[in-house]
Amino acid sequence: MVRPVFLVPLVLLGCSESLASSRAAVEPAPVAKPAPPSLPVVVPTPIEVVPTPIEVVPVEEPVVPVVPVEPTAEVLRHPGVIQDCDRGAGYKVSSFENPAVDGRPTLWLTSLYESRVERPGPERTMGRATVRVEAPGAHILAFSAYEPMVWDIEVGPDSKVEQILLWGYHDQYVTGVKGVKVRDMNGPSCGYSWPYNNGGCDTAELVATVEAAVGQPIQRFEGCYRASELIIQP
Repeated sequence: MVRPVFLVPLVLLGCSESLASSRAAVEPAPVAKPAPPSLPVVVPTPIEVVPTPIEVVPVEEPVVPVVPVEPTAEVLRHPGVIQDCDRGAGYKVSSFENPAVDGRPTLWLTSLYESRVERPGPERTMGRATVRVEAPGAHILAFSAYEPMVWDIEVGPDSKVEQILLWGYHDQYVTGVKGVKVRDMNGPSCGYSWPYNNGGCDTAELVATVEAAVGQPIQRFEGCYRASELIIQP
């Protein structure tokens, strides 16, 4: 028995080749893109800068004559009491003044926080301040300090101290005078700057307390945080 021979694969192969060739003929060829236009190269032109000369004309400042200012009697009447306020540490003297009371002793109030001269004490450092009374006439001296203090007082021949009052947060002492009434008003009252109310020190309260105790206004107040030399002078 003779088997038939199938020729189908050859026919299909021929068809595949025909389709490939026809597809190649249909697809368009790629189109080349035009190149971007070239930009011209701009070369900057150098600019020559010529400096303009400036003429400087000196200006003559007017001469102001210095006229000496004559000190007033108010300034000369009571030069500073505190002589060595520690300005190097940034402290300064604070003061105010009232008119004198006729027929009454002059009331002075000097207040410090601490002394520049210290000496050993049992609990706190004991300070020391020297006071020279040179102003003639009768005086009442009031002293105040926060730290413990010894006030060494020297009275001139034309001066008379009628009484001394002491205020301080810590103990205050007086030396150098005899026969003078000393009133120890120790208590939590101090004030070395006017006006001032801070850190437990109230200057306005101290001033009011002193004036109430004496019964007359303070003629001059001076205060400094740290000092040790005082002169009561005319």
